[in-house]
Amino acid sequence: MKKFSYLCVSVCCALLMSASSVWGQVQITSTGAPVTENFDTIGNSATATLPTGWRVDSATQTTVYASATTTTTRSAGTTGTGALTGTSSGGTYNFASGDNATSTDRAVGFLTSGSYLSPRNLFVQLTNATSSTLTSVTITYDVEKYRSGSRAYTISFFSGTDGTNWTPQPTGDVAYPADAANTTIFNPSVATARTVTINDLTIAPGASLYLRWQYAGNGGSTNGQALGIDNFSLTANGGPATPTINVSTTSLASFGNVPVGTTSAPKSYTVSGVGLSEGITITAPADFQISTSSGSGYTS
Repeated sequence: MKKFSYLCVSVCCALLMSASSVWGQVQITSTGAPVTENFDTIGNSATATLPTGWRVDSATQTTVYASATTTTTRSAGTTGTGALTGTSSGGTYNFASGDNATSTDRAVGFLTSGSYLSPRNLFVQLTNATSSTLTSVTITYDVEKYRSGSRAYTISFFSGTDGTNWTPQPTGDVAYPADAANTTIFNPSVATARTVTINDLTIAPGASLYLRWQYAGNGGSTNGQALGIDNFSLTANGGPATPTINVSTTSLASFGNVPVGTTSAPKSYTVSGVGLSEGITITAPADFQISTSSGSGYTS
């Protein structure tokens, strides 16, 4: 009579990720097609909610995506009631190019002050909801100036894969020299366009790319320039994910000696696959049986 040892296998195959399975992030659903955001749908509220996946460090300064919030603290336009002035308060702004109450040309940005300190950050998380590994992205956006300031300011651009650690992308930076005064309101706002290509990426299906724009004054926070980010677009490039099968092994020797006519206690291991073109077939070796659930369904 043969002895049998049982292996319980948990099969976890990551073949494809559908767009509907990802929540709370901007989804990249296809390569070659741009993902865009112009903030024009956030309304005119001072506490506007940012689009899905976008965050700001409006209350507490942070460079960590997960620690940021999803709402602005102030809103203002470049003309009309409640327009920016030379003495406008600092905050995370929902900017309007034109009258704040009626303009649908919006941007998100900052105006710092003696009580609302520099630097400040705008973030976005973009999740790969395709079946391909993303190898590069091309990003375009406008940095828009809404008010002058007698302190020099810089928008610096960063990328990362965990929302905590960042790689500078200096081709996306915009540096503004100090203005003569804080009193010039630009109506419409003045845009500086940037295009950044990030190569050598390995963003697997289901993984994320994080972007961060840092607004910082040169040596302080007073006499700030009002600057916003607008007209964002990202186009991802990639190819099929490298086919990979991963196994967390259980050594057959770990079953020990099993008396003839008895069976061992089950042991388990996990098999997972990425980028596969067909299913995984698992066959138990001689004198072993296998199942995808513990306690039943054992077969070769």
